[in-house]
Amino acid sequence: MGETGKPKYFRIWLSLFILTACTAASIWVIWYFVLAVPERESVPSQQALGSDALWSPNAARSMTTLSGPATDSRRPLASRVINGQSGIQDAIEQAAAQPANPRAQYLAAAAASEVGDREASRKYLEQALDIDPRHVPALLELARIEFDQGNYAQASETYSRILKIQPTQSAAAYRAFLCALLLGKSPSLDERGLPAGSAMGLYARAAAAWHRKDREAARSFVHSARAKSSPKTAIYEADLRLLGFYE
Repeated sequence: MGETGKPKYFRIWLSLFILTACTAASIWVIWYFVLAVPERESVPSQQALGSDALWSPNAARSMTTLSGPATDSRRPLASRVINGQSGIQDAIEQAAAQPANPRAQYLAAAAASEVGDREASRKYLEQALDIDPRHVPALLELARIEFDQGNYAQASETYSRILKIQPTQSAAAYRAFLCALLLGKSPSLDERGLPAGSAMGLYARAAAAWHRKDREAARSFVHSARAKSSPKTAIYEADLRLLGFYE
């Protein structure tokens, strides 16, 4: 029986091994496609949310667009990837369910901003930054709120924090430059690394020229910038008006 029994026991062992492997694979597939994917879709990555698109009027067109009123060009990207009222509620619930997840707190901030609750939005942003002080999307949104409220000194400090983390973050460099002008300073464009040939760089130069009362140069820069047909033109020109620009 010793020799004839070996193939039998081997077949039994092999069958158990295959059964265990198939069970493990099935569990992994269920977890990956049923549990993990929805969670990843409900909380976009920091890389996806940490770009200049945070304040671009057309940045979210390739993503889910918020249903309802027309998109405000100054609304953050995150608030435009939350799909309707159910998405807003889901974002707040995700923040409560994941208190240690800075991205979840950030999306809850966007949801609060969407319904006009700036204090709640600020609270969620601060929670996100308590968890991860280097969370650039939360820093950008916090700086945007300060800038829109006219708190240019606080906004400038936050933009400076962003540039220490991401020196090439052009949106932060541009807004930091504007904050300095609005605070009566005369920053150097070269130090900010704003590209001279881009619409952003041209509007920054227009702002600098207007600040030093060179009206003709400022208008010339604006006309050159408009020729670039940037989707952010409305934002740049609104920023210029804060400096008193007119044509």
